[in-house]
Amino acid sequence: MGLFGGREKAELDAAVAALAKPATALVVTGAMPPDHVFAPTETHFGGNPYFEAGESWPMLDGARPYDFVCQVNLRDCPERPRPDVPFDLFTVFFCWALYEEVDVERACVVRTYREPSPGKAITVPRPPAVDPDDFKVRPCAVRTERFVTYPWSIDAAPDVFAEASRVGDPRAAYEGALKRLDFLHDMRSRVGGFPTWVHDATLDGDDTIFLAQIDYEPKANNCIGDAAPIFIAVSATDSTRIQTDCFQSF
Repeated sequence: MGLFGGREKAELDAAVAALAKPATALVVTGAMPPDHVFAPTETHFGGNPYFEAGESWPMLDGARPYDFVCQVNLRDCPERPRPDVPFDLFTVFFCWALYEEVDVERACVVRTYREPSPGKAITVPRPPAVDPDDFKVRPCAVRTERFVTYPWSIDAAPDVFAEASRVGDPRAAYEGALKRLDFLHDMRSRVGGFPTWVHDATLDGDDTIFLAQIDYEPKANNCIGDAAPIFIAVSATDSTRIQTDCFQSF
């Protein structure tokens, strides 16, 4: 019967299946011309970001521009992160110079918007580059689709950990259950669900809501270091507090 019998496998598989959390995949469908103009609230990589009155392009110390990575309209998402996330659109900017300096706090800028609309949108011209590498991300259209995620580690599910511990190595048992459920952790851009961590679950806690994982997207030329994702989380008690981690390279 192997490590444990069929009944035990079925019970563990059912416990693991109950951990499933739906998410929205951000599928990059293809590069657009450099001068392509997206609809103001459209989900996309690169190109023209959404801004509202009073905003300016993010700058490093007022001198060096951030690159625009992407924007996501949560109304486009079949699965939102959580119903209590109080905004409908967010934009993501990245400073390539700060990645080279390993400036964890300032490398990524995320802005959020409640009830965004074309009527509120303004055009903010992109500042001139200071360095040839300031702007790398190319305009790309995005399709959204639903998929299912599971915790990266069984350590995040103590009840299932205990269930798996009854039959041997709990981590091996968990991976075996995921395989029987025909699930494989992969790296894809997503909103909501569980992230696929490269190293440490730095933004995983009761005080945070996982918002998005913006991954290596070759069509958009979004590649940080050795294909490091941008992990984004929101404070569970203060939606104006955004945390990011973009230093988990392979």
